[in-house]
Amino acid sequence: MDKRELTTAIREMRISINYNSFLSQINFDDNFVRGKKSDYWIYTNCNSLSGDYCQSGYFTILPHQIKKLKKLLIVLTDGYYSHTGLINYTQYQLTELIFDEELSNNELQEMFDDFKINYEINYEVVKIYGYSQGDYAKILVNTKEFKKVTGSEFDIKTYKKLFHNYFFDSPLECRVNFTGEEYVYENYDSCYISFKEYDSDCVIEYFYKAIIENNLKFDKVDKEMFLKELKQKIPTEPEYL
Repeated sequence: MDKRELTTAIREMRISINYNSFLSQINFDDNFVRGKKSDYWIYTNCNSLSGDYCQSGYFTILPHQIKKLKKLLIVLTDGYYSHTGLINYTQYQLTELIFDEELSNNELQEMFDDFKINYEINYEVVKIYGYSQGDYAKILVNTKEFKKVTGSEFDIKTYKKLFHNYFFDSPLECRVNFTGEEYVYENYDSCYISFKEYDSDCVIEYFYKAIIENNLKFDKVDKEMFLKELKQKIPTEPEYL
């Protein structure tokens, strides 16, 4: 490649550094479904977890709680049921009647605690906030099913950041095509890099080194021209596609 061809190649190199809204939507749809009451989302972990949710699934009532459940149901319904009337009811039937009262999860949990009913909570409620006022989401994660499917405990700290990415950020496309060869900055490409984390100097340095090392015939003038072109074309703030 002579000087003229090299100059043309530098000027014609294609740089793709943009937030990929299309991939962002795909990732979101693969991982969340809207809850029935529309005030929460359910995490499906790439459709490996169930997107179905009902309140009875939020709690697991441990065995041998029948007497306590009967007392709770009688109080909850203001005496509509009696001990005599509930004598043949199973724990499952009692639990379903309690859930039919349509209390919130917090209210149910308080009543279970008051009546000393032993239970487990199967869901983690994760609340995330975006960059603007009003950017908010509540996500339910079936931690019991999550452990069964993945073999590990649900780590709220790790997934809270991931959920924030899915809801309020987009993956970055970070590639340069020079003389028909594509160079990819894997630390950024297809990763969720927020506008606060994006560093254009870091991107310039990576592509400069990667392409120069692969084109050893660059002399000092070529390198200066190439670096100048990179600085002109690589955005300080990527746009959304």
